[in-house]
Amino acid sequence: MPSVSLVPKFKEYAKVFYPLPDLPAFLHDQPDFGCWTSPAHLPDNWAMKHFVRKLIIQERFKFLEDHAFSLRDKVPCHAVVSEVIAGGKHVVLELEFEDGVRWIARIMFPQCEQDDNHQCMGGYSEENFSDCIAGMESEIATLQHVAKATSVPVPRVFGYDLRKDNDIGGPYMLMEMIYGETVAQRIKRKGGIHGSEVQLILAQVADYLSQISRLRFKELGRLRFNEDAKDSPRLEPYRSETFPNSSSNASEYVTNTIYSRLRRLGISEKDLNDPSEDWTRGNSMERKIIAASIYLRTARVLASRFTKGPFPLQHPDLNQQNIIVDEEGNVRGILDWEDAKTVPFESYDVMARLLFKQWWQVWEGMEWTDEFAYLAFEKLESDEVSKLSLIHKSPMGEIGRKLNPLTFLDFSGNVGELIRNLYEYFGDQAEQIVSKALAEEILGASM
Repeated sequence: MPSVSLVPKFKEYAKVFYPLPDLPAFLHDQPDFGCWTSPAHLPDNWAMKHFVRKLIIQERFKFLEDHAFSLRDKVPCHAVVSEVIAGGKHVVLELEFEDGVRWIARIMFPQCEQDDNHQCMGGYSEENFSDCIAGMESEIATLQHVAKATSVPVPRVFGYDLRKDNDIGGPYMLMEMIYGETVAQRIKRKGGIHGSEVQLILAQVADYLSQISRLRFKELGRLRFNEDAKDSPRLEPYRSETFPNSSSNASEYVTNTIYSRLRRLGISEKDLNDPSEDWTRGNSMERKIIAASIYLRTARVLASRFTKGPFPLQHPDLNQQNIIVDEEGNVRGILDWEDAKTVPFESYDVMARLLFKQWWQVWEGMEWTDEFAYLAFEKLESDEVSKLSLIHKSPMGEIGRKLNPLTFLDFSGNVGELIRNLYEYFGDQAEQIVSKALAEEILGASM
C-alpha cells in the first residue's frame, strides 16, 4: 500500500461525517447488482437470471470446478451457486477450494431470446460478440501488464476460456478473489462515510492512478495478447467504420469517439450536414444535433493541437463498485479493466474525483473532493515523465476533457460549458466553431 499524506488544507473536512443521501424512489425496488445475492432475487426479465438458472440446473458450473481443479494441481473445489454477483454483461461465481483458497469466475453471458411476451435485458448480442470477446481479452492482458509493471492491486488471472460455445455457455476468466468490500458496500453498511476515510481512499487511488498513467504507448488503443512475446502485451490501435486504419492521431481519436457517441444517440452524419441554429425553439433531438455539430467542429479545429504521444493508459470506470477496501479503508483491489485504453493526454481525467460523485448520490458539503483528488495526484507526478497535471490545467486540457465522451451523457446538456471555454481561451477560433449569436442563445437558455 502506498504511503498516504493528507493535504493540510483539507484537515477540517476529515472530522465531518457525511450521511449517505436517500436513495431515489425509482431505485427502491431495483436489485443491488454490485453485491452478492441469491439467484432467486435476480429480476425475471434479466438475461443473467436465465443464464444462472442454466448454470445451476444443467450443472454447467462443474466445468468451472474441473478447470480450477486442473490449474491448482488437483486441489478439489466447489462453486458457491447459492450466491452470485450479476451485472449488465457478466455473472460472477465464487469457487472455494478444500484448503480454503477462493477464486472468482467471471462469466460473460448472452442475451436470452426475446418475443412479444418476454423482453429480456442484459447480456451480449450476436452482433457485438466479437467486440465483447476482445474486451475480455483486453481486460486479461491489461491486468497482467498492470500487475507486472506497477504496485497497483489487481486480481491475478489464473485461467480463461474465451469461446462462446464452451461447456459453460459463455467466455470466462478465473481470477484471484480479493477480500474486503467495495467502497459502495462500506458506505451503505455504515450509513455514510467520514471525511478522513474519503481522504484516505482518494489519496491511495491517486497514487495508483499516477502509476497507471505512467504506462505509455506509441498509439491509441487497448491491450491484447501478444503471441510473439507472451510476457508482454501488444497494443491494438483503434479501428472503426469511420477510421478504418490504425491511428496514433489524437485528433482522429477524438472525432471518432464523438461519432461513436452520435451513433448511440441515433444521430446520423446526414443530420449534421445542415443543422438548425435555432436553439430556443428546437426540440430535444434538434438541440442534440446542434450541440453535436459544435462538438465536431471543436474537434476538427482544435484537436490537431493535441500532443502526439506516447499516450497514457487509463482505467475509465473507477467508481465505488470497482474499488475494494478493508476494514481500515486500505485499498486492496481495483477491478473491472474491460474498457481500459490509452488516451490523449488532453482527454485524461483524474478519475479519483468521481468516486464520491455517483450519479444518484448528491452529497452535501463534499465538493472539496474534486480538488483533493487532483492535488493528491499532482503531488505524486514525477519529474521524469510528462506531467498530466500541467496539461490538465491548460486550455487544451479543459477542451480535451469536454470532448471525451466519458465526461458527458448527452451533447446538449454540456455544450454551454464547452462554449464558455472556447470563448474564454480561443478568441477568433471560437467564433469559427460557434457564432456569437448562437453561443449567446445557448448560454442564455442555460442560465
